[in-house]
Amino acid sequence: MIHPSRLQGNNPVYGSKSESLQSRALLKLPDELEPWIKDEELINSSLSEPGFYEKIPISALQGDSVDSDPNTFVSINDYQHIFDKLVDYIETKWKPWAIEDRELQKVQKAYNQLFNIYQRQEKLGEQYEVIVGAGLLFLEISEQWRNQTSYPHYSSTN
Repeated sequence: MIHPSRLQGNNPVYGSKSESLQSRALLKLPDELEPWIKDEELINSSLSEPGFYEKIPISALQGDSVDSDPNTFVSINDYQHIFDKLVDYIETKWKPWAIEDRELQKVQKAYNQLFNIYQRQEKLGEQYEVIVGAGLLFLEISEQWRNQTSYPHYSSTN
């Protein structure tokens, strides 16, 4: 059973919104790459790689202090050093993070399912019974096989 001290409100400690903020901190971009990469894809580990903008407004590079035409765009092709840094960042930082995050997402899914069971059990009390069984099913098939076969057996009820 999950100990109540591990819970924070209705959310498990791991996997709350603060978790995505932590992921974001781990993926901190160099300042010069920030205007080029798509933020919403940066923390999506299910992608093969985050997308980037091929063109951005020149004001994104110059900052807010400079008046510039908002309709003037620059291309990443004009900034080869930025493109090279972007590729390096994706290969050395983002892809290793994404591989690890995908594994953590699997753990998170299982944890959420267990947490849901815990919440239902707490809410319904004795009306809700959790039974989990694990064992080995031993079955003798027939004389013609002359051997015995074992199968792992798992069961649970709600």
